[in-house]
Amino acid sequence: MASVTLPQGRYIGNSEDCISSFHGIPYAQPFKRFQLPQPPIPSNEEFKATEFSYNSPQNPSRLDAYLFIPDPPAKYDEAAASVLSVYTPSLHNAEDSRLRPVIVWIHGGAFLTGGSQLSGYQGTLLARDADAVVVTINYRLGALGFLYHPGRSIDKNTFEWVRANISAFGGDPGNVTSFGQSAGAYITQTLLELRPDLLERGILQSSPAAIENPPELVRNFIRTTMAPFAPTATFGPGLSPDDKSTSTGQTALASGGKKQILVGWTKTDGLIFSQIGAPLGTPVSDLKDVTDELFRDGSKAIVEKWKNDGHDVTMFEMNWSPPHLELGPTHCTDLPLVFGTETWGASSFLSEDSTHEWKERGKRWRQALGRFVENGTKIETTDGIEVFHCICP
Repeated sequence: MASVTLPQGRYIGNSEDCISSFHGIPYAQPFKRFQLPQPPIPSNEEFKATEFSYNSPQNPSRLDAYLFIPDPPAKYDEAAASVLSVYTPSLHNAEDSRLRPVIVWIHGGAFLTGGSQLSGYQGTLLARDADAVVVTINYRLGALGFLYHPGRSIDKNTFEWVRANISAFGGDPGNVTSFGQSAGAYITQTLLELRPDLLERGILQSSPAAIENPPELVRNFIRTTMAPFAPTATFGPGLSPDDKSTSTGQTALASGGKKQILVGWTKTDGLIFSQIGAPLGTPVSDLKDVTDELFRDGSKAIVEKWKNDGHDVTMFEMNWSPPHLELGPTHCTDLPLVFGTETWGASSFLSEDSTHEWKERGKRWRQALGRFVENGTKIETTDGIEVFHCICP
């Protein structure tokens, strides 16, 4: 067992393979619907943090057929989802007093699904191989999280909690990297744009943030094409009705000094979305790969703008997948490399024949990420990763 004392209480967590883990730690008071989060209440109580807690309420994901199966089964509760998990290698050796870099993982799921209290996002291997303190966070989803509210900024509260408390877990509050995939990459970009003071580095994987939606075009689309579907349509998120700072997803970082940023995608990132909804039995060769439209072109545009503003940005493409995966390295196939095969074993991305290769390649990728979050060391194709191809230095 492991323990840590915070202003909001003492937490008892797990300890295994030189990594301590704590689940369900509140970064805010229980959510109140459509109200801004409030800081946790100070306490001297002791809390058990050995099991996954609650995720935000959600419908099934379109990608469930490809992803991990939560073990234990996922739990959902609107009020109790204001929590995070922490994985740290820093509590096992009392003589090791150095503060490690911090990785804050922001899950994807189209702002509608996902959560930190799911086994597929267990950060033990990432913390061990990157030699970093890993924080995986929840955020409110769908209409419960993204109906416009004046003054709200996405997940600012989480990063403020990290800055105030992470040193108790052996993390360096002055060396925080936001690492997001898909919708989480969009949130990472938003934080880099609007609150760069909270971050030192950013990693964006498969971000759709460069898709431009001019406000008047969106209004016309809603009034005409979408009007018949309004009673049953799934809520889609946005920063605000007419947010000027990020409406194109390509606004340069306004302040906070020079940042080191990784921006990547998978080689056939968009192919999986072409298959969803396609007639049963459609050959993969007949599906349209929309990777350029959804991910690659927009990411390159963001990178060009950031580089012109003096930021140190590297682009990379995941170009490896096991032979059995007909879709190739498509959306989310990077996740078993980040979190390991143990919790992704039931995913169709993996097979018995490919497990060893996933493990070896994943370990090298996590180690390379560790070098980047430590001091900004560039990830090069010569690192022996053999998974990602760096597009530019």
